[in-house]
Amino acid sequence: MITEDKVTELFCIADDSCKFFDAMMEKHTIKEAKKRNYHRDSTLSKSEVILIMILFHDSSYRCLKHFYLESVCKHMRNLFPRVVSYNRFVELERDVAAPLALFVKKVLLGKCTGVSFVDSTPLRVCRNHFDNFVVNMLGALAAYCCFLKKPCINVQRTLDTQLALF
Repeated sequence: MITEDKVTELFCIADDSCKFFDAMMEKHTIKEAKKRNYHRDSTLSKSEVILIMILFHDSSYRCLKHFYLESVCKHMRNLFPRVVSYNRFVELERDVAAPLALFVKKVLLGKCTGVSFVDSTPLRVCRNHFDNFVVNMLGALAAYCCFLKKPCINVQRTLDTQLALF
């Protein structure tokens, strides 16, 4: 598990990235006519949702719902004082897909030092939607960047042009 200081550091970096993303979106998007706002703003910020996704993929939990309800809502209450229900959290995940992608690409990945591997196995979280797959993949990449020692696969080519793993 990541220490509380590291969580705070990741939150600050994610928050700065979200503020930059929101400023660029405000500057470069076309303004719509006054539209009635039916929903109030969430009490959980975009950077907190991004941080929870990174923490989930860094944890040993296999189910986001169990991680959110058991770990975030109970044990990390001091880090996330204004948590929302799990259903609302799943709705907020879709809103952070683009900022999370930018955060992973620009902040966490850094400069490539060689061959990188990504496991493309879809994680079953809630319903099987492409949005969930994208958010999970980005969260997994963000968590992978936090590992000090990167796991690798030994790949060798045999004579008949097949790949032999391990």
